[in-house]
Amino acid sequence: VSITQGDKSTTIAGTSLSINTDSPDEEVLFNVTSPPQYGSIHALGGNGIVDLFSLEELKGNAIQYRQTDMTRDMDSFTLTVFNRFQKMVSVTLLIQVTALVKIAAVPPAYSIEDNHISVSSMMDVSDLVGKASGQVEISILEAPKHGAILWKLGKARSRRAERQSIETFTSGDLDADQVVYVKNDNVPDGSYTDGFTAKLS
Repeated sequence: VSITQGDKSTTIAGTSLSINTDSPDEEVLFNVTSPPQYGSIHALGGNGIVDLFSLEELKGNAIQYRQTDMTRDMDSFTLTVFNRFQKMVSVTLLIQVTALVKIAAVPPAYSIEDNHISVSSMMDVSDLVGKASGQVEISILEAPKHGAILWKLGKARSRRAERQSIETFTSGDLDADQVVYVKNDNVPDGSYTDGFTAKLS
């Protein structure tokens, strides 16, 4: 089962759990014995979290995993499978969380004569903030090739820290215009292309 960071839910398909029965009409039930840590299990049309559902509901795409912590890259839960006669098996289902990657690019109009540019003008994280219903922390996956991401002068606690590349910042830092892209001194004259990739952390 997979879900992308920030998505509220994903359907647990019937193919995720292959169960063989003696009769196609045999009722098979799933009991959640160890719930997911970073999400919850729900049935469409139901109220709240469920810990028991049927194979029929599963095949009807009526069972969902709902993400409650967008910063995790993996989750899991354990089920006991049984019919009216006996317990059949216990299984653990993994939830793979795909990172929601944001690409920040230097605007085409940005030229070498400019000293720095606000990262808030390079990337829009409003969708992440909306999905998280609040401030989010962002981690840089791939740094710029021709520059660095730094705190704006005065944001860092020391003069030395002002010249060190940062690896994480928050949406609040972007809103306050406290994160900047600064070009390297050895970049040739003229316009150029650069950027970085980042994800929720």
